[in-house]
Amino acid sequence: QGVQPVVRWGVRMRLICVVGLIIAGFAPTAVATANPSFWQRMFDPKAAALADAMRLGDQLLGRFPDNPRPSALARVYDHYRHMAATWPEEPIAHLRLAGIITHLMEVCTPSCATPKDRALALEALAHWQAYFDLAPGDERTFAAMFQRSILRTKVGGEQLALAAQDYRKLIALGDLGAYLGSPSVLHLNLAEVLMMDSSLDAAIDEYRVAVSLSSEPSSAYGLAVALDRAGYVDEARDVIRDLGKSALEEYKVSIDRGDT
Repeated sequence: QGVQPVVRWGVRMRLICVVGLIIAGFAPTAVATANPSFWQRMFDPKAAALADAMRLGDQLLGRFPDNPRPSALARVYDHYRHMAATWPEEPIAHLRLAGIITHLMEVCTPSCATPKDRALALEALAHWQAYFDLAPGDERTFAAMFQRSILRTKVGGEQLALAAQDYRKLIALGDLGAYLGSPSVLHLNLAEVLMMDSSLDAAIDEYRVAVSLSSEPSSAYGLAVALDRAGYVDEARDVIRDLGKSALEEYKVSIDRGDT
């Protein structure tokens, strides 16, 4: 029967996504905390209005943990959507809106299964692209691109190849283990995207890198799935056998708990 694949969009991935959201979208910025003086308001009313809008957005975000209902987050979404429409040349407006949409989808729906979900996801992707175009080299680029790659994976279809491009760009940036907690995460995520896109040989290569960087059973199990799908059944069984019964049982328990 072969090795059965496991779709892993559990707590581990959601936590990483939320951390990325905080870093990419909710981190305080100079424009968000600015308090323009009388003279600044007099000579640059546009900058003053933007600072006021950012401050209001920060206040709405600050109240959200005490009011975590989707309707509360929807108010934040409406605010930043208005900001992005009013100041389309400001990268922070697009960055915040893309992060809000992603978090809204995490709270309201776990996937991009409906047309409404897909429309929201594509809206977030468009605003991330606007941010990248307007602020190349910004220090928040990594976190934003990591979020975008996850959302592209969820959307699937033609977005899978673009998600793989994002992950390859992130890997090329160098040692990112400090941010993700493990340097294997990017290779593991890329491998899963490649397997979903039926690029099995490339997926196997990335799984092997992930296995070399981490002792977590999820990397080895993913490698076994890819090998099995590519027709290397005996090698897949060897990988599972090398894991050992206790590691495999621990991995199954982590899936049941939603930790993986």
